[in-house]
Amino acid sequence: MPTLALVALGGALGALARAAVVSGFGEHPWWGTLAVNIVGCLAIGYLLVVLRGSPRADAWMPFAVTGVLGGFTTFSALALDTVVLLDTEPATAAVYLGATLVVGLLAVPLGEILAGRR
Repeated sequence: MPTLALVALGGALGALARAAVVSGFGEHPWWGTLAVNIVGCLAIGYLLVVLRGSPRADAWMPFAVTGVLGGFTTFSALALDTVVLLDTEPATAAVYLGATLVVGLLAVPLGEILAGRR
């Protein structure tokens, strides 16, 4: 399958998964966005280790990392959620943004550790 087709298929699956998770948070969709971004960071760290050197990495990296996890995670929703929260719940906006950045940055190396790299 061509690489662009793998990315497109993965992206569609990731976006559908994100929509399902975020919709489960009802009136507080930003917590769903936080969840998908953290899980996505953890998964990227894990997959980078697991797929590195794999004979199938050329197919799986575009599908799983660029496609699925690219569609699953979202920076634009993070930005929008933060701006919306600033108007009504500034303290929640600060916690949300801080948690996304700090926990997201910690989740990538944690994924690598879980995959046995460190």
